[in-house]
Amino acid sequence: MGNGKAGDVNEKRLIESFIGLVKIDSPSKEEKRVAEYLQAQLRQRGLEVRQDDAGSTFGGEAGNLHATLKGTGAAGGAGGSAAKGHTPLLCAHMDTVRAAPGLEPQIRDGVIHSDGKNILAADDKAGVAAILEALTVIKETGRPHGDVGILFTVGEEIGLFGARGADKDSLAGDLAFVFDSGSEVGTIIVDTPTEVDLTITVTGKTAHAGVEPEKGINAIHVSAKAMAALPTGRLDPETTLNFGVIRGGVATNIVPEHTEIEMETRSRNKATLDRLVAQVEGAFHEQAKSAGARVEIKKDEAYRGFKLTEKDEVVRVAMEAVRRLSLESRLSPRGGGSDANIFNMRGLPAVNLGAGYADDHTSRETIPVEQLVRAARLALAVIDVLAPRG
Repeated sequence: MGNGKAGDVNEKRLIESFIGLVKIDSPSKEEKRVAEYLQAQLRQRGLEVRQDDAGSTFGGEAGNLHATLKGTGAAGGAGGSAAKGHTPLLCAHMDTVRAAPGLEPQIRDGVIHSDGKNILAADDKAGVAAILEALTVIKETGRPHGDVGILFTVGEEIGLFGARGADKDSLAGDLAFVFDSGSEVGTIIVDTPTEVDLTITVTGKTAHAGVEPEKGINAIHVSAKAMAALPTGRLDPETTLNFGVIRGGVATNIVPEHTEIEMETRSRNKATLDRLVAQVEGAFHEQAKSAGARVEIKKDEAYRGFKLTEKDEVVRVAMEAVRRLSLESRLSPRGGGSDANIFNMRGLPAVNLGAGYADDHTSRETIPVEQLVRAARLALAVIDVLAPRG
C-alpha cells in the first residue's frame, strides 16, 4: 500500500507514529511519559490542550488529555461548529493492559507484530495514532472542518477510570467516537454488557491444622464449595462469569481463617445479570451458613451496557464515515466495555469503533498496516462528515 493521494493519510508517517507510541511504555497508572509526548504532539497540530486530575482518583501519575481543534467554518470561514450543531469527540486511551519494556515491533508481510515477548500495545495506541494522523492531515491540507474535540484517557484497562473521572461538561464534543475495539475497521459496536464486579470475603476460624483442625472453619474450603456450585465462563451468548483472583491462607499447618475472591459478571441482558448476581450471593451465603463462617460481599457496577441502532445519530454518522471509505458497516455486539460505556451512561451518545488490531492483551497481538491506515482514514472521515456545509 502506498502513501495515497495528496491530502490522504501518509502510511509511512503513520507507521512511524504508531511504533513511536508503543515504545513509550504506559501501563495503567504510569501514563505520564506518553501524556507528555501527546501534549506536545497535539500542540504542534494547533490544538488547545489541558490535562485533568482524573489520575488522582485511582493512584495514577497522569490525568486525561482534553484538546480542542477550533473549526474553520464552511469553505474555510472563521470559526464554526459542526453540521446540525454536532461536534465530534474522538477518543482513545493512553494506558496499556500491562507493561511492555523494551518493545521492538516487527513488520512482516504487511502486518505489525509484537516482539513475541510483550503485548504490541495496539490496544489502544492504534486508536491514538489514528487520531493523531487525522489531525496531521487536517493541519497540512487546511481542509475545512468544524470544531473537533479530542480525549485521550488514562486508567481504561483497570476500570475505565479516566472516562469516569472526566466530567461530561468538560468534554469538547456532543457525539463521541471511541477508537478502541479489537475488530476490523468498519465495525461499529452498538450493544455492550453491563459489568458487575464483586469482592467476596469469607471469614472462618483459625486452628492448628494437625493438632485440632476440628476447632477451625476453613475459609478456603467454604469458598471453594461456593464457587463449585456456580457456573463459570460463557453462560449464554450475552452473559459471562469469571473468578479472577483468590487470596487466602498463611501456612499449610494453619486452618485458613480468611479468603478474598475478586470476580466479575457481565451480561447484555440486565435481568439475567441481576439473577446471576443474586445466585452468586446465595451460593456464598449458603455455604458460609452451613459451615458457621461469615461472608461479606461488596458489589460495584463497573460500567453499564448500552444498546444503539441505526436510528441513533452517532451510529448514522459512524456509518456514513465508513461508507466514505468504501467499506461496509457492521453493527456488532461486544462482550467488553470501553470508554463509550461511561459516555453513554452520562448522556453523551458514543460508539466504539473497530481499530483493526487482533489478539489484544497477548504477546500475539497484531495489526495489519492496512487496518491502521483505515483507522486513521475513518477518524478523518468522521470529522469530514460533521464538517459545516457552505
